[in-house]
Amino acid sequence: MAPNDSFLPPSPDPAGASQAPKSVKVRGQPEVVPVSQPILKPPFPLPPWMMPLAGVLAVAGLLLLVARFGHEQVTRSRFQTVVQGIVQNEAAEPLVDAAIYARANPAMIARTDATGAFVLPGVPPGDQTLIVVVHGMAQHFEITVPSAEECDIGILTYRAAP
Repeated sequence: MAPNDSFLPPSPDPAGASQAPKSVKVRGQPEVVPVSQPILKPPFPLPPWMMPLAGVLAVAGLLLLVARFGHEQVTRSRFQTVVQGIVQNEAAEPLVDAAIYARANPAMIARTDATGAFVLPGVPPGDQTLIVVVHGMAQHFEITVPSAEECDIGILTYRAAP
């Protein structure tokens, strides 16, 4: 049985002239075009002695980026406040399992316990908006957070939508 030429990669031109790569078709598969050059290559050729150095420099650059942004996160968290309080409804009953977050840091979410109490870390000092979500309904509370480690805002009264 003779081999099927449609499954073989294109052969170079015997005259040495370059030819465009031909597509290879396999039954039941999408068409595949062979890649003659690497997909990612530097914008200019690097000498062979510089290749290991380029890898070291790339790793060092990544470590510097991680160190820079990691330091910024630690520094920024030092100046943020832990806000605590209690969420109640209009009948002065605690709201259990309500979600609370600050608009300035929506990634940090606190939940109320059985007494309606919550502790929300990572709130920057200054005028802030706390958002309380109960059963999918949100209510906004404007508060002022001092430049302190902890801030007790007291009782937030959640009013149900009419």
